[in-house]
Amino acid sequence: MHYGRAVLADTGATTAAGRATVTQADLRHPDQVLAGAEVSGLLDFTRPVAVLLIGVLHFVAEDDDPAAILAGYRAALAPDSILVLAQSSSDYPEHPELAAAVRAANDRYTDTSTPGQLRSRAELAVLSQRSWHRASGSGTGSHITCTCLAQVGTGQA
Repeated sequence: MHYGRAVLADTGATTAAGRATVTQADLRHPDQVLAGAEVSGLLDFTRPVAVLLIGVLHFVAEDDDPAAILAGYRAALAPDSILVLAQSSSDYPEHPELAAAVRAANDRYTDTSTPGQLRSRAELAVLSQRSWHRASGSGTGSHITCTCLAQVGTGQA
């Protein structure tokens, strides 16, 4: 938090007029994250926005119901908003060395307050579809859902 605020201060982007902000909140509580003064003062939730959950979803345990968390963000956003997820996975049967490296990196978080939660490609696809897809014709607009599972470090998508 301190570093993020310092970076913004150096660039003069500490207010909504500066088009960037840093907020501290628990991503497992979308209503609190989105209602924070810094967030609601910067984003217009009546217009489409992008929610970027980069490098954080693997710290959300299954017991915390990640699908419900993602659905909470979706419910607060305007139609045509976009969700981007980047999640750790060791689901690389064709690259066993990469899978082992990902598991080893994840194991470093085992004894922390936020242990890592690796998910398979199939789990991520289901999670993103279940949480974000809004059926067309519902009268409430739509959200873009594009599931692309990329193998980082292999040069393949």
